[in-house]
Amino acid sequence: MAVDSIADLLALPEAARREDLRYLVKGYHAGSNVGGGEFYYDASRAIENDGGTILDGFVRLFAGEVDYRWFGAKVGDAIADTSAVVAANAAYPGLCVFRGGSFVLDKIMISGAAVVRIKIADGSSIALAPTSTKLFEIAECDSVEICGGKIIEGTNPAVADSEPLIVMTECPVVDIHGCEPDGLRRPFIDAVLDGEFDGDTKFHFHNNHFNGQDYYGLSSYSALVNAVGPYKNGRVHLNQINYVNGTAFRVYPFEDAILPDSPPSDWVFSENRITNCKRVSDGEGHCIYYRGHDLTITDNYLALVGRNVVD
Repeated sequence: MAVDSIADLLALPEAARREDLRYLVKGYHAGSNVGGGEFYYDASRAIENDGGTILDGFVRLFAGEVDYRWFGAKVGDAIADTSAVVAANAAYPGLCVFRGGSFVLDKIMISGAAVVRIKIADGSSIALAPTSTKLFEIAECDSVEICGGKIIEGTNPAVADSEPLIVMTECPVVDIHGCEPDGLRRPFIDAVLDGEFDGDTKFHFHNNHFNGQDYYGLSSYSALVNAVGPYKNGRVHLNQINYVNGTAFRVYPFEDAILPDSPPSDWVFSENRITNCKRVSDGEGHCIYYRGHDLTITDNYLALVGRNVVD
């Protein structure tokens, strides 16, 4: 049986809800051809509804990653896109992907999750809604991964240049890779990793591409990437060909927060390419603000940076 939208599927009378049929939905919203799919009916799940894969007994057939469009994202509508992201991540944490265009989001808040993965498929992007100030606020999550694709800042004039686009607090394992921020005029990420985490505590930033951004740091706490301790047995890696060109790039590891008896065991800055970077204001402009901890710097290419490579 074929229907036009999810609304039409849910409007089917009881007599048309049969477990021996398959239901083909053209699109999530009326008149659309995205977000639909193939469903079957399971009467035992008639009271379940997660907004995308189980809808009042109609069960979506799928395998692999979960598409936000299945949960009603319109790809460009901040209200629909944000609601879909929240619902999909609640149902399938760590398994969702932005696919099929440029999504627009209001601030997404995630707290207490075991796994957070923000994945952007090739050819897709996420953009901050013009009235919003932050893209993601992530707190007390065991593992966070942000990977792939273009991330667009937005155009809210009320946002201070020192306010980060993404904020994380108390997330012991963070992996950020394959990102291409666009139009950035403030810090990309602020990772305040407070607490004494044992074991595999780390912040890994690799294979990212920053080109021609217009960001200037305004204070000692402003940086393109800001990783703040304290850690116990912690590791911070910025490596594997991060590409930075024409950007005020600065890393601020562990500012004023290291415990004397538990310094980070591994701070690595390697294989990065950093060129033509602007000098940030107020006398700041170092690539790494170094506080006397164990530091490994290898195989980087740096030219015309704002001030010191390491201070």
